[in-house]
Amino acid sequence: MVKRIPYYVSGHTAEGYVNYLFENLQGIQHVIVLQHENEPALTVVFQHVAEAYEKKGETVEVISGLEHEDTLAGVILRGLNTAILASSVLPTSISSATVIDIENYMMEAEKAHNRDQEKEILDTVYAFFKKGLEYHDELEQIFIQEMDFTRADEITKDFIQKLLHDADKKNRQPIVYERLFGTNTPDGKVNHVSALIAPFQNVYYVKGRAGTGKSVFMKKILNACKSYGYDIEMYRCSFDPSSVDMIIVRDLDFCVFDSTPPHEFFPDSGQGEVIDFYELTVTQGTDEKYQKEIAYWTEKYQSEMKKGMQELKALKHVYREPSVNFHVESVLDTLYDKLDKT
Repeated sequence: MVKRIPYYVSGHTAEGYVNYLFENLQGIQHVIVLQHENEPALTVVFQHVAEAYEKKGETVEVISGLEHEDTLAGVILRGLNTAILASSVLPTSISSATVIDIENYMMEAEKAHNRDQEKEILDTVYAFFKKGLEYHDELEQIFIQEMDFTRADEITKDFIQKLLHDADKKNRQPIVYERLFGTNTPDGKVNHVSALIAPFQNVYYVKGRAGTGKSVFMKKILNACKSYGYDIEMYRCSFDPSSVDMIIVRDLDFCVFDSTPPHEFFPDSGQGEVIDFYELTVTQGTDEKYQKEIAYWTEKYQSEMKKGMQELKALKHVYREPSVNFHVESVLDTLYDKLDKT
């Protein structure tokens, strides 16, 4: 049984800041909010809670934060219909939430980080990422014009038929949990791919080039599984969130994901299957035919991304270093008391 499911609900993308928290609170009846902006310090609380409930045999969904590579922004105990969240991850307030003000447990007052400086840096980051996406779209056009869409449709149809041929149709409204498996942080690009794919017997590594239909392939899988009534974890692209990078259906024991840079993986010891849309659907020799154009747009795209990531690193000087400046045991006692009453 899976004990921990790590993911992001927010991210820094070419569309700016995105937040899918509420898509992951579907079915959750009780929300507890830890009110404070010291995300690194709150991480200690979330780690304690996650470990405690894992020992009890509960599956714990662990929401990663954006300030540092290892910070956490919340945990969801779906078996208990409960979410415990840092206030920083909420896109809007939740009127029905129980709030624990961490300020009451602080050993000394903390200086808030500079919100204006944070916004200025992030606006610059998003501008670089947006320009990078424009160049990436130019790169996509090279491969789109050389792609056999009829063949791509056939591959998708055959794959879905193989995936669902033994599946029972459920007479229910499915839930789609929208998430990110990685994002861009001041510490660099991060992802939870290894942990997410580890539990599955059936893992499909989708390869290809920009614009070769990887996201369309996954969206069609999503729609097919929805039509069968299965709950789905949909992981959006942390660069272009209009694209889909991973689909997981736990009831069918499968994961299919975009396994290309910057999150490139290969099957371990022959386990898993590679589906390469470049090899299967693009005119042979396309890489060679458009070598100069591909190199040009790739360099332009990567240059903008590099500038954006460099700018994002500047947030390290805005965010506080990981520290604990409050009475953790007292917070945990209060938190567990409220959990016992849910």
